[in-house]
Amino acid sequence: DYAEKKDTMYGDRFLVTDVQIAFAPRDDLLGPSGGRTRKEALKLANGVLRRASSGIEFDKIAREVNEKRDGTFFSRRLRVRNTGNGRHLYEQAKLLEDGQVSRPFETLAEVHVIRRERWIPAPTFEDVADLIRQRLAFRKAHEYLEEQMGNPQMVEIRWGTPKRGP
Repeated sequence: DYAEKKDTMYGDRFLVTDVQIAFAPRDDLLGPSGGRTRKEALKLANGVLRRASSGIEFDKIAREVNEKRDGTFFSRRLRVRNTGNGRHLYEQAKLLEDGQVSRPFETLAEVHVIRRERWIPAPTFEDVADLIRQRLAFRKAHEYLEEQMGNPQMVEIRWGTPKRGP
């Protein structure tokens, strides 16, 4: 398990501050959504970058973004790994030095500007051995229970009706 996932699940990660700006995809299946366009999202992201480049603290910019209380334009601090939805942020953070701010980049329906806070090295096998043992034991127990649930000799389902009255 460790060898298989050493570059993703158990690999190194980055702590980043992510300013995320959502936009409505052009090919929305339900028709026009009335949301922010990609162009508007890029304009907002470039404004974040411009302010950061002018010397304004990125933490201050991130706080101001969140004070707007807009669920489509917000900031958050994340640990990102080279797996799943975090892969795009991980790849961008990998290109930066600690404290550097990225240029705006796009994912599926968002534009991001990130600041890389710090690199977190991958844990050694010894560091995660107990966690891996727990995960493997859970997986085996789950597989065993799934197998037994399909065995009519092990599981009997009774559909009785509840008794009424004394």
